[in-house]
Amino acid sequence: MPHTLIPLRQLKKACLMVSLLCLSPALLAATEKEPAKTQETVRKVIWNDLMPPFDEKILERYERDEIPFGEMQIYMTEHGSKVVDKLNNVYAKVPGYLVPLNMNKKQMATEFLLVPTMGACIHVPPPPPNQIVYVTFPEGLKYQETAYTPYWVYGKLKTEKKTSEYSDAMYSMKADRMDEYQ
Repeated sequence: MPHTLIPLRQLKKACLMVSLLCLSPALLAATEKEPAKTQETVRKVIWNDLMPPFDEKILERYERDEIPFGEMQIYMTEHGSKVVDKLNNVYAKVPGYLVPLNMNKKQMATEFLLVPTMGACIHVPPPPPNQIVYVTFPEGLKYQETAYTPYWVYGKLKTEKKTSEYSDAMYSMKADRMDEYQ
């Protein structure tokens, strides 16, 4: 059988295919060890998700004037300090506004309160603690970038109480990414 020469372009293609076939088991093993944080693995969490369901019977009794306003306020205060346990250790993205807690001389902050509305915790009474996420972001953001801009904050959500000078937070998150809200 006579030997035929393979064109260089086809030889390069063949070598590339063999390399990819050899590498693919290693790449699959690497992705199994540490799952990528892709769109599929990031859970979108909105503010209502952070609040456990209300007791419908209590709400109905209040609407029928069977519960005085003061008792309803106590119920609402207690409810605002409850968390949704199934959100503990979930990699999530949460939208909101950032309230800087620490700033250096360059106006960079690495600790924030993530709140559902602009100015919450500073100019108006703070939201309930289960509507506040205490965020650390080692990379930091400039105060000017956070003042009036909503963000998506990405990281592992934890159900733990954190206290700041502005309010308590019933959730915390070490953010690994912050994107302007789109």
